[in-house]
Amino acid sequence: MTEGSKVQSTARLKNKEPGGPKKQLLSGFFALVVLLLAGEACARDPDLPAAQCDAEKYPEFLILEREGTISERSSLPIRQLGRLEMKEQSLDPASTFKLALALVLLQDGFDPTTAIKVTDPYIKDTPRRIDLSEALLFSSNDYFRLLAREKGSDYFRRGVDQLNYYPSTIAADWLEAPSDAEDIVHGGNQRITPARQLLFIERILRNEVPKSDILLQQVRWPRSPQDEKARPDLSLFGKTGAFDRTVWFVGGMRNAHSYRAIVVVRRGHYKTRREAIRLFYCRMGQELPDHPLIPE
Repeated sequence: MTEGSKVQSTARLKNKEPGGPKKQLLSGFFALVVLLLAGEACARDPDLPAAQCDAEKYPEFLILEREGTISERSSLPIRQLGRLEMKEQSLDPASTFKLALALVLLQDGFDPTTAIKVTDPYIKDTPRRIDLSEALLFSSNDYFRLLAREKGSDYFRRGVDQLNYYPSTIAADWLEAPSDAEDIVHGGNQRITPARQLLFIERILRNEVPKSDILLQQVRWPRSPQDEKARPDLSLFGKTGAFDRTVWFVGGMRNAHSYRAIVVVRRGHYKTRREAIRLFYCRMGQELPDHPLIPE
């Protein structure tokens, strides 16, 4: 073989693409890299439905999810998708803070069937009396402001501190005088990170916080008849929030053994709440049902 032939042969070998099992292995490796970059390669609980959408459909959102077992208090790694830079940003919790307010009440013996007259203009047929479940699901401000005036802001400040909702204790000036009760519905001047929100809702889904079981019954979200028939063992829970151009959905899915906790958040107009709801359902692997809670 001449020197020229050797050079040409060597060049062909360098440029030749791998075939057979080696090519398949490389293809699988690159596919895994893509999944890892997308955050979808985290192990999933096979007992729960797979998500029906990825972050590409909702590019403005941060999505944090974690699955685990209830009895063993064990969990899989956090699945992180979308706007990852928001994970540790301090944001206004908006009306998701009402989950903490409700737990403070329930731990003090509050009856969730207690009906209070509200006039929130965005709740259908008000003024009328609603209970705790409606107050949470339709995010009544009047319901919690009336209770805050009755019990005092310090009552809720101490109670929320005991929940370890925030990483540090709440300062005495967390609400602005003279109308303390006005700001309590979104946590006053306190801020929370999406990562902290995930930790809190996960503790609730695991029943690690006293009265979590009662709270979850107040924030149960509807499912389509098809999904109910296919998986009657599953339930959806959650709370929306929109304030200070921060839009949240905090919640999850659970059956007797497993759970999936989720936090979705974005910056933007409060009307993007409907996108947060749609994102929640598709990440839970559920159809969007026809229900008054869910806007057009």
